[in-house]
This record gives sequence, C-alpha cells and structure tokens, in this order.
Amino acid sequence: MLDFIELPIPLITFLVAFGDALFPVNFFIPGEPAFLLAGFELGSGRGWNLVFLVYLGAILGDQTSYAIGRILGPKTFNRIKGRKRRRFIAHGRLLIQQKGAKFIFASRFLGPVSWVAQAMAGAYRLNYLRYTLASVSSILLALAQFIAVGYLSALGYEFFNLYEIWLIVQAFLAENILLSALIIAVIIGFIWWLQDFIRRRFLNRFLATFKNRRSN
Repeated sequence: MLDFIELPIPLITFLVAFGDALFPVNFFIPGEPAFLLAGFELGSGRGWNLVFLVYLGAILGDQTSYAIGRILGPKTFNRIKGRKRRRFIAHGRLLIQQKGAKFIFASRFLGPVSWVAQAMAGAYRLNYLRYTLASVSSILLALAQFIAVGYLSALGYEFFNLYEIWLIVQAFLAENILLSALIIAVIIGFIWWLQDFIRRRFLNRFLATFKNRRSN
C-alpha cells in the first residue's frame, strides 16, 4: 500500500513550483496544487518550509526561463506557426517593448500569458534588473493568493475535524491507484480549461485596452 508519508513532499513541491515557471515545461505542469499544499501545511502549524520552497522554485523557474529566452533569442518565437499563435507572440513582443517590466508583472495574472512572457523577456532583451524586480514582486503577490486559500482550508480542516475523512480519502487513493490517477487527470484538465477560459476572457480584453490606448 502506498504510504504518502514516505513521499519526498518538499522535493516534489519545489519541483512542481519550479516546473510551473520553467519554459516550456510550464505548458504541462500546473503549480497551483503545490501552492495550495504549502498554504495548507502552514495553516496546519507545520512551519514555513513548503512556502519557502514554492517561492524559491517559482523565482528560480522565472530566472531560468529568462536565461533560456536569452540563449535561444527571438528566432525561437518567430518560428511558431499558426495565425493566432503568431498574433499572440506579436502582441507579447509589442507589450514587452512598450510596457517592459509592467507587462511582466501583469502577465502573472493573465493565465497562459505567463507561460511565455518570461522567456520572451529574455529573448527580446528586457533589462535584467527590471525584469527580476517585476518577476519577483509578481510571484510574491500571485502565489500568496493560493497560499492564503490553502491556509484557510487548513484552518477549516481543523475547525470541522475532518481528519477521519482525510484518512478515508487517503486509504481510497492508496487502494485505487488507477481511479486516483483518473481523478487527478480530471482535476488537471479542469485547471487547464480554467486557465484557457481566463485567457480568453481577460487577456483579449487586456490586449484590446492596450490597443485603444496606443491608438489614442
């Protein structure tokens, strides 16, 4: 039977947070579960170690993505095919040139935009110091949202005494590996859909606002 206690949770948490910010791996790794877990651990009174690790992983992931973009250069993004994708890249390049660090900060809250913004910042030679300040400040704020939700969840877990229910869920997951994998896949799929929904709903509005200001 799988024992979750034996899993290297700190290492996994760090790697998930790092992968969530690392281009192009971040297309496939959602970091939200790691951020929520860090908040839950903090709310459970187990210390700040996971909170520190998710922040460290996200910051290092952004820095590595910037370096990857710097090494690969603009040609990497110019080779992307598809009319919508090329338009998306063109808007991103324009926003980096016009808004610079402000766009990097805002991209963290625009769903899938953050998947490529960090690498594009490196590819199009955004000033490193400005990039780092914008990147770190956006990470501090963006991750804090999920950590707060996890923290409050832990308080509710303790308040409503849900320990026995968690033991039942843990036993179910351990004895039904395939079904558990299916459930996790559904959750990841939902997160993917939600991020796409956010992009369509808010990114297009953000780009339209930018176009209007630029034309005026």
